[in-house]
Amino acid sequence: MINLGKSFIQRLRSLKSVSQSRHFLCQNNFRFNFSNIPDAEEDIQRAESINKFRLQMLEDPKYKDCLVDLVLKNPNQLNKILKQIENLIHQDKYAMAEVFETKYFRSYVYLIDQFFRTYKSDIDGQLNACISIIYKMSHIYNDLGNLTFQKQILLSKRVLNEAIQNHEALQFKQLFQCLYTMGTFRIKKLENEERLFIRLKDLMQQQKSEISIDELLDVQSSLVKTAFARNQQERNSILILSDLINNYVYEKRESLTFENTIKVCQNLYSSQSYINKHLLDILVKNLQEDIIQKNLEQRSDSQDILRQVKQHIFAFGQISLLEHNTTDGLYYIYAFDEYYKLIANIVNNYIDVFSPKQLGNIAFSFTRVGYYDSNLILKIANRILKFEFYGFDENDKGTQLKNKLKEVQNKIQQIKNEQSENYSAKQINEEFKKLQNHEKRIKTSLRALSNTVQKNFNHLDALVKIVHTMGQYNIRQDKAVDQKQVDHFLKSLYSIIELFSLKFKQEQTTGIHLELKNITRSIWALCVLDSSENIVAPIHSLINQFLFNEENTQYSLNMADLSIIYLAYLYLQKNPGVIPKQLGLLIQDLYSQQVLKQKKQISQFCYDVKKHIDKLNIPNSLEVNLDNILVDIIIPDQHFGKQVIIDTNGYMHYFRNESVEKGSTTLKQKILEQYYQNIYVTIPQFEWELLDSKDKLEYLQKLFTALKLRIQNEQKQQ
Repeated sequence: MINLGKSFIQRLRSLKSVSQSRHFLCQNNFRFNFSNIPDAEEDIQRAESINKFRLQMLEDPKYKDCLVDLVLKNPNQLNKILKQIENLIHQDKYAMAEVFETKYFRSYVYLIDQFFRTYKSDIDGQLNACISIIYKMSHIYNDLGNLTFQKQILLSKRVLNEAIQNHEALQFKQLFQCLYTMGTFRIKKLENEERLFIRLKDLMQQQKSEISIDELLDVQSSLVKTAFARNQQERNSILILSDLINNYVYEKRESLTFENTIKVCQNLYSSQSYINKHLLDILVKNLQEDIIQKNLEQRSDSQDILRQVKQHIFAFGQISLLEHNTTDGLYYIYAFDEYYKLIANIVNNYIDVFSPKQLGNIAFSFTRVGYYDSNLILKIANRILKFEFYGFDENDKGTQLKNKLKEVQNKIQQIKNEQSENYSAKQINEEFKKLQNHEKRIKTSLRALSNTVQKNFNHLDALVKIVHTMGQYNIRQDKAVDQKQVDHFLKSLYSIIELFSLKFKQEQTTGIHLELKNITRSIWALCVLDSSENIVAPIHSLINQFLFNEENTQYSLNMADLSIIYLAYLYLQKNPGVIPKQLGLLIQDLYSQQVLKQKKQISQFCYDVKKHIDKLNIPNSLEVNLDNILVDIIIPDQHFGKQVIIDTNGYMHYFRNESVEKGSTTLKQKILEQYYQNIYVTIPQFEWELLDSKDKLEYLQKLFTALKLRIQNEQKQQ
């Protein structure tokens, strides 16, 4: 490519018609750039139009071969065209999506196809250019992922296979582009692809000072995407390399920026593999320090601050899962408590900047990490209820718009067919122009409607996350909470479930707007929060219409879902109409089969309690199954006059910042005491582990004395 000379510019300026300019440019094979023309606004505008023309000319047979010929001679020209396409996409992603489905997309595929048809690997420098081309193709795919890219994927495989053969010559940039393409296109295993991974490992060892953490984290992101397109064995080998990157990042922890920290969180979250606890500590520390340094707890309306706040909430959601996975969900990393407190303050101060979906996710993340703040959850609940509830009318409106669009497109196609049959009618008539404008308006309306519905539609999914959090918080037992607010929230939820149930057919709702785990959790939570007969109708709808509808084949209940539904089934036996008898028997049978497959896992804590009960000469049994409810220790009714159940509850049965039992314990107690006439007590691990052997015996004696008095009082009342 050469700079424009004066004579070239003068000649270009002298051409008055567009066709003359285009012909002149084609003759000169577009060997120009406008970067060195001083103070020439007209020429800069002309340059921009030429860039667009480079794309538009592909539709014109007179110019297509000229450009293809240019590209075949120099693959760097193809790189420049792809870069222009990328820029146009970033300017208006929605508009370009429509264009790519027609003109540019077909031409773009044609151009790349022609290039690869004549591509020869023995030409020096071509491999690097081709790696860059497939990398740009994958970027375009990322932006317009709704399109079919099968041809580009096949072309990418050709280049990747050659890169594998020449892996020793690849530098970090080319290697990064190869791995990014593999991850974006989810390319299945290539022969000898492990050579690329070995090369990356070698480069990491050889060029530690030269490789930026930013690029390495992008490589890791691509590796994770690639891994989850493979089987388990292949996946593990790739994730081992991801772990090496984690170790590299940990070594460079002092230079981690906030943006790096967010990327690491995302990659760890996506990989679902082993997490280095020390690296997790660093991530939380960095996030915590960033909040304090920027004083993000202090309310601000600055757009930059609001963006950073949302980034922190995004990271919080990932950290909550990472902590859970790191500890196998068995205990808390208490060093994170201050970080979660900072996040709670941020949510409290910026609550109005989050969408219903974000607020639902925030509530669920607090549940997952066991952070208790009942006032904040009520504030989130009330905030969601203030959003306008979109969905029902918008669904009807969307259907009408789609029908109109289809009708207009059929008319447009009809006119096109008539024009092709009658070649003399080249001039597009007024009706055709009107139809095209009408089509654009309909598409704009559909896009606006889709954005509205996507942001606000059906807060039910967010609301059921809130009700699950309230259930886990056992919020009915919190004396500091205004129960009228809880009642108001539940009443609103019941109304929405009823409206949802009446308005839509099953297949129109659950697959898109309700996640299975949220349905089962909300059913469970409503049982925990039950304080009236009002729960019957909503639970009936959730169970019979969303989970076990004969027309609904999309749901597959896992062990956690079955456990939740089974407990709800036992609790709801007091209301026989909620769960039909046959359905109840099916739930019972499914759950029984799963329980039989479970391995018994008895903690040392449980063994220790039993050992001390034995010392008191009280008969007891360890790990007993009561109608598929597993309990730790049972003392038969012959001893106290009533059967006593003791559960030894570890730290995860309580909240990290409050000694409050979670709702799961409450519901279990309700079922065992109200419907099985048992006495249910729990022994917290945080109390037991502070005692020596003598104190433990004294602890149990006081517990059993209190139980005797309770049983005697109950018998007198009867």
